[in-house]
Amino acid sequence: MIGVFDIFDMLSERKMPVAIDYFDPLTPHADRTDWQSLIGVCCRYPELPIIVSEFRFRTNRRLYKAMEKCPNLHIELSGLWLFRVVEFICRKFGADRLLFGTRLPIRDPSCSLGMVNYAMVSEEEKEMIAGKNLSRLMGV
Repeated sequence: MIGVFDIFDMLSERKMPVAIDYFDPLTPHADRTDWQSLIGVCCRYPELPIIVSEFRFRTNRRLYKAMEKCPNLHIELSGLWLFRVVEFICRKFGADRLLFGTRLPIRDPSCSLGMVNYAMVSEEEKEMIAGKNLSRLMGV
């Protein structure tokens, strides 16, 4: 019988990105991110790119601690709503850790678009966030 760790082993060997979304439609405004488990998986599989998404990250301190511990952790943009958070993450962790996302059709894409378009980062970093990072992770 194949278990979840067997699947993660296979994905890690191929460096195939894994997206983890903690959104719960029954409690849409709660942060359900299991940071301890997420960090555990990232540390157990350091070669495995992990993309985390959340309806809204309300606990950025936990997010930043996870990013410090896990260089293979990538963040999908639609849950980041704090002022200048794109600039902070680019400066502290690198633009290669952010992936563009909008959470359509639940949300209007204008918030995510504005966060990238008006971020005080280089055009190269904007291009990375807008699509190059995902293409790189997917091996395209």
